[in-house]
Amino acid sequence: MARGDRKPADADPDPGNSADISVNVLAPAEWPLIRRLRRRALRESPDALVAYEDEAQWDGRDWAKTFDASRWFVAYAGRRATGLARSLPEPAKPWQRNIESVWVAPRSRGRGVARRLIDAVIEHEAPNGVTELLAWVLDGNDRARVVYRRLGFETTNVRQPFPGWPGRIEERFVRRLGVG
Repeated sequence: MARGDRKPADADPDPGNSADISVNVLAPAEWPLIRRLRRRALRESPDALVAYEDEAQWDGRDWAKTFDASRWFVAYAGRRATGLARSLPEPAKPWQRNIESVWVAPRSRGRGVARRLIDAVIEHEAPNGVTELLAWVLDGNDRARVVYRRLGFETTNVRQPFPGWPGRIEERFVRRLGVG
């Protein structure tokens, strides 16, 4: 899809099917779309993602900064935004990218949206020498664990406290590109 042909992000997506899913990489000027989708994701999945209140305070400069080292991917079912993912570099390891902020609208879950998002990240990052995708999953987010495993990720058995949330633990998963 050409940059000028962006689809609008409506509030309540038609679930569609995986054949109707397209994914765009967004430009920094599209930060209002990320803000809108991210706030929606945080309200709908508060136990899986960071607290809504943290990002609700951000202004346009804060949102635009999220594009400095990362790439935002938005999935569409038909003409409606239905999923979100972010790819960030792993410091000092150019062959790795971290996958964060993955979210699929509740009515679109189980329809291949997460797979399309991860495939788009791979298509975008692999030509740049990336051979591993990393993802942190909070304890208790069993749905994310199942999805990541289904998408070829495996646990690294690395666990750590989740920053800013006392008592929450996250576990790191990896997908080696060219495998799975």
